[in-house]
Amino acid sequence: MGSKKILKNLIEKILNFGEKINHIKFRPYQRKRAEDLTRAIILHESGTYTTLWSRKSGKSEMLKGLMLSLLAVLPGLARTHLRHEFPRLKLFKYGLSVAFAGPKLDLARIPFVRLKRQARQKAFIDELEKFNLSVVVSNSSNFELSNGSVATAFSGSETASNEGPSAHVLLLDECALLTPFSIYKILFPMVAHVDGVISETGTPSRKRCPFLTDIEYNQRKFPKMHDEVPYTGVIPFSKYYASYIDKQIDRLPGGLKNPFFRMNFLLEWLIAEGHFIDPKLFIKLAKGTRGPTGGKLAAGVDWGKVSSATTVTILEDRNGQAVVVDLLEIRGNWDHQFSYIVPFLNEYTLEKIFSESVGIGDYPTEHLAKEIPGNKVEGKFMSAPYKDLIFTNLQDDIIAKPSRFNYFEDDSEECKSFIRQFLDGEQEIKGKLLSVHKPDEEGSADDFLISTALARDALYSTPTTKIEGQGTGVKRNVLAVLDDY
Repeated sequence: MGSKKILKNLIEKILNFGEKINHIKFRPYQRKRAEDLTRAIILHESGTYTTLWSRKSGKSEMLKGLMLSLLAVLPGLARTHLRHEFPRLKLFKYGLSVAFAGPKLDLARIPFVRLKRQARQKAFIDELEKFNLSVVVSNSSNFELSNGSVATAFSGSETASNEGPSAHVLLLDECALLTPFSIYKILFPMVAHVDGVISETGTPSRKRCPFLTDIEYNQRKFPKMHDEVPYTGVIPFSKYYASYIDKQIDRLPGGLKNPFFRMNFLLEWLIAEGHFIDPKLFIKLAKGTRGPTGGKLAAGVDWGKVSSATTVTILEDRNGQAVVVDLLEIRGNWDHQFSYIVPFLNEYTLEKIFSESVGIGDYPTEHLAKEIPGNKVEGKFMSAPYKDLIFTNLQDDIIAKPSRFNYFEDDSEECKSFIRQFLDGEQEIKGKLLSVHKPDEEGSADDFLISTALARDALYSTPTTKIEGQGTGVKRNVLAVLDDY
């Protein structure tokens, strides 16, 4: 029997055992996700698995049933011949460690309490006896079996001052409420010692958060690691759920269009300020190749401040399409930055370089103009009307059908930063002008948004006389523009 068939049979038996000891029958979407997580744990397909399920669709019940089964059987399997077929099993020889966490301890305890409660039932105790196992600890925050397996629940709140225990499997709930500090400082390092499996679950909200960032990353790079089940995927398996949904649609203001219904049951993210670019659309534009192909080239430079980086975007015109062909992200003092930026720009035959500027006498722009021959560098004062112009034009190019913009994607840090900033970028209308900015959260940036918009303007040389009234649909006089300040 081949390894794939052995694995398939093993996973099926583990899930069947989970159903038996929990007196449940997994629904198809529950079983699919349970299979994904079991396979990841056995094969060491580590990473962050993201799951958006409609509210009250059986997520906690699935996790309780699956984890109770894995806690019981994995240490025993690690002592069989299967450890040679699946070497990852050796990690669990002395027990599987599972951690439940959430923004509050009460939320983390929901599946954990269900797990403990089920472990007191006769069906589970009888099956444990067949494996010569018993429950040795069961209290408010810890559960342990005699095979060494342990489950724990704790708060991922920043105020909990808890670095978190080590774990093979980390299960995070209500992830839209977890902060970047909680996710990246407190929680994720818990599985570092074994490069473990992380599962993030929850429903959408109105704010950007690490959960959404991880979802977008999976959709872009590892689609099989993300799973979504809106209410339409649940109602065929529960007449009570279907009845509830029908009543909610009827009673809520706006019905299906009600914002809370859309977040809870349609799984839509309703970002307050709105995305500058629809992330799902932007992900599809990664069709370019790094490096020029002979078309017209132009660059944009956004100079870093105290806490931000200097970024350079180089665009090429390919038959009317603006294509990102190279990127640079640099920090440090000016001399250090120029030692990288100047050679980087001189590698290309650029027609124009638009540089962010605060006006006459701006050191970075004027120094760059001296270093780059040919009068190619032009300083651009980033007034509200000018930013409205360049971001409106960039947005129009991106959302055009077919799109007039694309970019390359590779594993370089500057490319990752570029993509992340475009996925995170927010927009709002101030007066009648479009304003594009980074999210109001630690670690976010918008430098590549600015350098790319500048590069696009340099590439197509928008006359400065078009600044007035551009992007608003309304011709505006000077006094009207001044009212925006």
